[in-house]
Formats: sequence, structure tokens, C-alpha cells
Amino acid sequence: MIRWKRLYQGVLATGTPATPAYTAPANTYAAIHAATCFNPGAAAVTVDVWIAPAGGAATDGTKVATKSIPNGTSAPLTDLVNMKLEPGMLLFAAGDGVTLTIAGAENVPE
Repeated sequence: MIRWKRLYQGVLATGTPATPAYTAPANTYAAIHAATCFNPGAAAVTVDVWIAPAGGAATDGTKVATKSIPNGTSAPLTDLVNMKLEPGMLLFAAGDGVTLTIAGAENVPE
């Protein structure tokens, strides 16, 4: 059964994150269909995104996107579109004060 949903929406912190923004639930496959950042700050901010295997971490080997978001603007993170997460996979994100919204679908095989 496919469920369309917002996989994540939140304000990002600075540095390499230790806590995932999204974890694909057990027996659930996720697909990212859209990802957008909004930077309300006074300066450009770099947003980094990592997708790691279950039990993994945000490292150079799991980074999938990096993008500079100009101050006062929103921008799509097109590198994330069509990324797939298998059960237990983790999505991490960082970007000082930037709001990240990720929409997609979760599929629970029957």
C-alpha cells in the first residue's frame, strides 16, 4: 500500500547531524518526490544531506547533496528527487536555520 506523505519538515541545525531527520520504517520503502529549502537568515547557508544504511551515519561516504541557499529565498534540492530508501535507511540533513521540507511516498508491501 502506497501512502503519500511529508517525510520531513523542520529547521536544520549546523554541523554533522547525529540524529536522522527521517528513518524508513520497518517493512517500508520510501521515495522522495520533492525537497525544498527556505533560508530566512541574513546570509547564504549551505545545506548538506546524507542517506545512510540502517545503523549508519552522516559521513563523506553517505553524502548525496550539498547546496548553497541564498538568504531570504527558497530553492529545490533536485539531487534528492527519486532517491529511494529501503527499510531502516536514514536521512540526515544540516543547514544553519534553514527549513527543509521533503515530500514523497512510503510503500508497505502486502
